[in-house]
Amino acid sequence: MLREKLVHIVDPKDNVGTALSKIEKGETAALFKEWALRKEGMIKAISSVPKWYKVSIKDIPEGEKVIKFGYAIGTAAVDIKVGSVVHLTHVILTGSLDVLELMEEGFELGIAKRAILRGDIIRVGENLIATHPSIREKKWSGKKVGIAVADVAQGGVVMVGNLMDLPLKLGWNEKYARIVSEFYKLIRSGYVQMS
Repeated sequence: MLREKLVHIVDPKDNVGTALSKIEKGETAALFKEWALRKEGMIKAISSVPKWYKVSIKDIPEGEKVIKFGYAIGTAAVDIKVGSVVHLTHVILTGSLDVLELMEEGFELGIAKRAILRGDIIRVGENLIATHPSIREKKWSGKKVGIAVADVAQGGVVMVGNLMDLPLKLGWNEKYARIVSEFYKLIRSGYVQMS
């Protein structure tokens, strides 16, 4: 028996929800709206979405805030189409790389060979030890992958995605942090069964 795929949405302002199981590219998922306590609407995944990851439930233009649990959690680094996995990035990619194609193969681009600062050009072999299958090949040696949108410490993982952290001047929303913490406590408690 196949289980229905669900995306959990907490607040009517949200433009992303949480995938309650893995959603394969091309599969549809029902939208469970917590405030209404019912399923309402569907989305079709245009990329694979791992279990517990964010998925866009609306088109989010580049530069717009990404909203989860009613709070801005970041800014769209690129246009994010409905049904896309949404993941934090450390780099704005060059035009020759497609973010959705890369994310299909994994979210880790590589390891920072030395500290990478926001605004630095990221080049394979110079400041990035490539681990991602798409850029590990020798032909990528010395080539520009993109520009850093966040600092990454030496030895840190450089992630690819479509969501940038909010600017530090906006600070961290403590209420949002508590909501996220409580949501995941509920999931881990076993009180709610998700499979």
